[in-house]
Amino acid sequence: MYKHPYISLMTIFFPLWSLSLYNLFMFFQGNDLSMRISNGATLVLALFAFIPTIRDQLPDTPNILLAEVLIYSLSLTFHLTLIQSYIISKEDPATYKMNWKEDIFFIISALISIVSVLIVIVLSLLHKFKW
Repeated sequence: MYKHPYISLMTIFFPLWSLSLYNLFMFFQGNDLSMRISNGATLVLALFAFIPTIRDQLPDTPNILLAEVLIYSLSLTFHLTLIQSYIISKEDPATYKMNWKEDIFFIISALISIVSVLIVIVLSLLHKFKW
């Protein structure tokens, strides 16, 4: 039976974008390293556990899918969060304040998230109007 592509699109990419958004909120969590590591590990596990769900939604192929490439790029943002967490763990918790305009890890993570959203939107528009 034919599946509507937008149903698959929402069941695959909406949860990915949600996880990406949660990751961006981790930057504003404070500088408790253990809490950031546990939250980051939970998000990474959720992200990689999502790969079989994606494979079930799409036709079988031996190639790496664009959705999987997006998952791997979003996993990079989780690793950037952990690196930034380690760096700020050395600061005093009472005086720590997140400045997102100067934090290169946050900027890169936000750009990766925005690019992944734009890729999916452009491809869905191409599918709707051209293909």
